[in-house]
Amino acid sequence: MGASLHELLQTAQLALLVTALWLVTRKRRTVRTTLESGAWVEHVPIQDLKGKHIRDYARAGKSNIDGSAVDDEGTIDVRAIVTSTDIGEQQEVKHDALWAICITGWSYEGIQVPRFDRGEGRPIGAEVLEEIPAADYAEIDELLEPFAVKLTAKPRPKGVTTSASNGSSPARASGSRRG
Repeated sequence: MGASLHELLQTAQLALLVTALWLVTRKRRTVRTTLESGAWVEHVPIQDLKGKHIRDYARAGKSNIDGSAVDDEGTIDVRAIVTSTDIGEQQEVKHDALWAICITGWSYEGIQVPRFDRGEGRPIGAEVLEEIPAADYAEIDELLEPFAVKLTAKPRPKGVTTSASNGSSPARASGSRRG
């Protein structure tokens, strides 16, 4: 007739085990883009970018202020900061970070995909990008351009909510003010 309580528990345990295995083994969703040369690049789909990607990209290429630029009273020597800042290096780190954050695999044998080190705020292994053929490099840069835009875009507020407004509409907000 009906299943015993023991059989139901075993079935439930099996279902939980299968679900847990699926969660552990599922692969991160990627998109494969084939380049004109025939090489391919796997990357995170742009719609799958998350807050961690935004934060990682924002972290990349930031200047570290040298302690010598601040005196004992806490005054900052702006000239020391400006002269010690290498804009070119910052741009290169930001570029390489974009590749490391977005690219998950590629067809270039013997060239490991760079990865982003969240603790350091830098890409690791980005020197391998020098080995990518120039035409592919330019095509990958073009492919990733919308990613950089999305990772740096500021949210557009739908409207400004003031203390005289509940956020429903500007017309209602101005009409609800007491004078």
